[in-house]
Amino acid sequence: MSGPLRERLTVVRSRGVQGSGYLLTPTLVLTAAHLVAGTDEARVTVLGGAGEVGCRVAGRWYEDTSGTDVAVLVAPRPLADESAFARGRPNLWAMLSSLAPVPDCQAIGFPYAQRDATGGLDTEQLTGTYKPGSGLLGGRDVLTVDGTPPAPRPDGLSPWAGMSGAAVFAGDVLIGVVTTDPTGWQRHPGRTARAGPHRRPGRDRRTVP
Repeated sequence: MSGPLRERLTVVRSRGVQGSGYLLTPTLVLTAAHLVAGTDEARVTVLGGAGEVGCRVAGRWYEDTSGTDVAVLVAPRPLADESAFARGRPNLWAMLSSLAPVPDCQAIGFPYAQRDATGGLDTEQLTGTYKPGSGLLGGRDVLTVDGTPPAPRPDGLSPWAGMSGAAVFAGDVLIGVVTTDPTGWQRHPGRTARAGPHRRPGRDRRTVP
């Protein structure tokens, strides 16, 4: 198996903002720091789980100048079945030493573009190439997304809003977190998403809720 696991996908809500997340353990959730800016609490729902659970912000790393944008939430009880979790593979977090592009990367989250007519959430699986040689001066890693991006929203906001916090995988290895749609993917097929880290927690500047 490779890529994110279904039972670890989460929706993260805080301050009226909805994003995505990923379970590192049954009680620890990886997400984007800007989703929980100015608060120590968030509500997390695991895909196929038993409902929304209030979580505490255990750690938050955000720096606009470097693009650091990652947080870890802790739940008061397991959010996933521990026996099923134990059967999954261990979490591996990569530190990339090469600038060579990494193809066949993926992330699964809950963007606006996948909402139904009633506003109900659904998942979207991004695939693309992680490019550690892009954004070197600003420290903002780039994931070039395959395929044709969704149409613009009527309100002018990004159709990918809600994808922030989704974990980016290269095979079985966690290499980053989606944080922003920097220029509007709808303008050209295969535009870039900002993601990180491959060196330290989080990356990117302009946020997508």
